[in-house]
Parts: sequence; structure tokens; C-alpha cells
Amino acid sequence: MLQLKTLMPRLASHAAALVSVLAFAACGSGSDEGRPGAGGSPAIAGAGGGGDVNAGASGGAAGSAETAGQSSIGGGGGSASTAGMAGGGSSGGGGGGGGSTPLTGTPLVYVGGFGDFPLRVYELNKATGALTQRGSDVAGGRSPSYLALSPRTAHLYAANEENGLAAGVRSFEIGADGGLTPLNQRQGSDQSCDGACGFTHVALDPAGKLLVAASYAGGSVSVFPVEADGSLGAEKSLREFGGQSYAHAAGFEPSGRFAFVPTKGLHRVQQLKLAADGALAPNQPDSVASRSGAGPRHIARHPNGKLMLVMNETDSTVTSYALAADGTLSSKVSASSLPAGFQGESYGQHVEVSPDGRFVYGSNVGHDSIAVFSLAPDTGMLALVQNQATGGAWPRDFAMDPNGEVLVVANRDSSTLTVLKIGPDGRLSRLGAPTTVPAEPSAVVIRYQK
Repeated sequence: MLQLKTLMPRLASHAAALVSVLAFAACGSGSDEGRPGAGGSPAIAGAGGGGDVNAGASGGAAGSAETAGQSSIGGGGGSASTAGMAGGGSSGGGGGGGGSTPLTGTPLVYVGGFGDFPLRVYELNKATGALTQRGSDVAGGRSPSYLALSPRTAHLYAANEENGLAAGVRSFEIGADGGLTPLNQRQGSDQSCDGACGFTHVALDPAGKLLVAASYAGGSVSVFPVEADGSLGAEKSLREFGGQSYAHAAGFEPSGRFAFVPTKGLHRVQQLKLAADGALAPNQPDSVASRSGAGPRHIARHPNGKLMLVMNETDSTVTSYALAADGTLSSKVSASSLPAGFQGESYGQHVEVSPDGRFVYGSNVGHDSIAVFSLAPDTGMLALVQNQATGGAWPRDFAMDPNGEVLVVANRDSSTLTVLKIGPDGRLSRLGAPTTVPAEPSAVVIRYQK
């Protein structure tokens, strides 16, 4: 009996340790192949994605402490053993970075738009919401309407949405002061629109090695390899879904082996296999149906790597999809992004998930608000808890601060940027007055600069 009393505290201690390890492991990306991921905790220099959840091991190569989790696009999974839950990302993949220690440095906001909109950098004061331009405007080509940050290096990528000679994607190096230096431009091989099709969206895979660009006008996606210096190589592959498919964005599961493309015109999300060299092939099945007439537009991954969230443009809903290990989706729950009783014209645009995975945010143009949903990660259940007015017109895009403290909204038709504070309960509130920018801003991303 005396020996048993002595052993009991030790057994309890070991059991608690085992529970802790298993809890951390459950937040890994779930890939059993250990393919390199881009995420990890900024505090521990990035533990990487692609760990084996069952084994509780972190997988893949680690991002650096300075760059891990910087991007709101295409991040990798969190470490099963150390980083805890991966950080939140946006359309194009999400899930980069995370961990318990916030990123430090100066938050910089990069903005793009339609027409001759220049690429512009603003310094963000998260206490007041003030945005102060830093440096001079940089030419981003015609209609740099969507932007993506590398999850691992100091580079930015812009989609040129205009068709013809101006079409393509551009790469930029981010300097020590946050300024942009142009590197190169590439065009895709889809020539079904005025000789070359422009791209409405760009996203980088979790490892930051491949850029996937979606062409709305061409109904296709192109893959470009990212070179060692951050420039873009020639198009590696092209996948066409039909001219009326209206491919609108791209997203990834944690390992980067599978990609998803919402096709608004087909009311389906395309399911693709993405090889390490950039080759694309249809998964089986090759797509999953959205709600009837929903018009899927943008896609984001939940930090747990087990859910994908899709913003539907036509019917203004957000749908949660279960993500299987074979890279296929199955619809779970849809919820309206508009308040009950709203009768006006409105369309869903962009979607992001909070770093802790408890909230989903979607923008409504027409209603001109950001919808806030609570999310149950185990069931995918969504509940609308707030519609926060943006103080501007046509909020086409927004970016969440990687620390989950503020949102910056690009209001296209009012040519303004609005900063919204994120409360502990996920709710939003206006922070300062909107900032006037050149006409038709349509893209915004946030990066911390050391």
C-alpha cells in the first residue's frame, strides 16, 4: 500500500504530460509524409508543417523566426509538438505561423488596386488606426488587383488582372525599410482572352515555392515556380475549367500537395493534385459542388488543417468544408453573411479565419460590412454574430493582422482603407477614420517589418 501511494503522484504526472503532448499533436497539419511546411511559431523560429498527428512529431522544414507566419496567404501547418495551433491565414491557403508569441516589429500594409493604381506601403498604428504612407509609390503594372506575401521570405507578388499585353504576375523584393523593388513579370499560356489572360488572384503554396494564379476571364489557373531570389520562373502548368467557370482564387491544404480553386460560374470548388515541381492534375473526384447557385469565390484554411472555409459571392454565404487526408472536401454547414431581413443587393467577397480558429470573417459588397461568425472547429458550425460597417463602399478585400488584433479593409468604390479592431470576443469596432487612397483599391496584405 505504501508503494502504491508513492507511485500514484508519479503516474498522474506522466498522464498529464501525455495528455499535453497529445493535445499539441492534434493541432498539427495531419500529413504523414512530413512534407516541408512554412509555418510554426515565430517564437521558436517556425516548427514547420506536415507533421504526423498520430506520432505527435513536427514535420518539414522550419521557417525563420523573422518570416514564419508573416503571410496571410498560403501558410503551413503548426508544429504538432511545439507550436501548438497554427496561425490564421486567408484566401489562398491560410494557416501560416502562429504559436503563442506575437510577431513584433512595425506592421506595414501593402495596397494594390485596379487601373493605374500604384503599389503603396503604409505604416499601421494599431492603437489609433492611423495609416501613414512609407516611401514612394511603385509601379505594379496594370490593375495589380490582388497581392500575396511569401510565407518564408521578404517578397511580394501581384496579379495583373487586365488581359492582353498587360496581363501576368509580378514579383517584388521587400527591402529593409519595407519598400518594394521590382524583380520580374511572367505571363500565363491561357490566350483565350485578348492574347493573354489576366489573373484575378495569386497565392503561394505553404512552402513558398510555387505561386498559383487564378484567371477569372480565362477560367483557368497557372502555376509558376518561385526562384531562389524570389523572382518567378516560367509557367510550369496550366489547368483550364472552361471559359464560363470564372476561376476566382486558389487555396491549399497544409502539406501543399493539394490545391483548391473556387469556380464561381460552375458553383463548384475544383480539387487538384499539386506536385512539388508545380505540375497540376485533377484529384478524384475533380470537384465538389457548392450550394445551388452559391457562386464560390474565395477560400481559406482553418488553423487545425481539417476545415476549409469558402465565401460564396452570389448568395452571400460562407460554407465550411471538411478536409480529408486525400485532399478532398465535403460540405458541412453554410450560413448567410447578411443580417436577417436584409433585402438589398449584396455579394460575398473575401474570407479569413482568426489565428485561434474561433472566428471567421467575410466581406459583403453592397451591404458594405464585414460579417463575423463564431465557428465550432469540430463540427464546422457557423453562427453569424455581427455585421460591422466598414465606413466605405464596396469592401472588396481585407487583411487580418497576423497577430489577430486588427483588420484592414480596402473599400474599392469609396477609395478608402478602414482599420477595424478585433476584440477578445471576435467582434469588430472602427479604429480611427478611413484613410483616402488612389481610386479603386482592391487588395491589401499586412507584414511585420523588423
